[in-house]
Amino acid sequence: MRRVLAVVVVLAVAFAALIAVLYMHDRRLGPFATGTNVKAFLGTTFEMSRQEVERTLGKRLLSCPDVKSLEGGSLPIPTFIWQCEAESVDLDLAAHEWSGFVPDLYVYETQAFGSFQFFDRRLTGVGVHFKPFGVNDGERLIRTVIEAVERSYGPCSREESDSVPGAYTLNCKKPKVNVALWINPSDERSPIVDLRLNYPALHIAFEEARAARDASAL
Repeated sequence: MRRVLAVVVVLAVAFAALIAVLYMHDRRLGPFATGTNVKAFLGTTFEMSRQEVERTLGKRLLSCPDVKSLEGGSLPIPTFIWQCEAESVDLDLAAHEWSGFVPDLYVYETQAFGSFQFFDRRLTGVGVHFKPFGVNDGERLIRTVIEAVERSYGPCSREESDSVPGAYTLNCKKPKVNVALWINPSDERSPIVDLRLNYPALHIAFEEARAARDASAL
């Protein structure tokens, strides 16, 4: 009887351990976390899984159809979102990519729409579309975001727009991250402020592997 009881206890412990491992794997906790120490946005780091990003933000990442269902509301949904379901001409690449969206961010005292791009289920890019509340808020926001970008990623170079008078892009680069801040202040009531952070390491590795595959195809 004691042996049977001992076996039952061992099996129960093993089952509990298996459940714990599966739980940690499903939520990318502990040894299953994939985030690096390369910071992205609002506490997230590049190569985080979707679960880690959602846990860090305290918000669920929405799919493109989810966001489209919010059309007509008060959230700062940028116009580019309506093309987010366009089919990619690069089928190799499309099989590895997924984007999630957070339409109700509030950062730098301003509403913002966040997009998070994943490659092989790891974070590789972040886009932030800010929606200032008015003239004074727009001017303040532009100063605040420029200061934050230059503090974290400077020095940056300014590139004037050839097609939009007064608009410009601040391009910044660190060893592992490329940053572009697009500013169009032409509409004082609602200037356009878009921030893009790109972590190219995973795409570079993919392109190298694809080039090697193609080189030996025949």
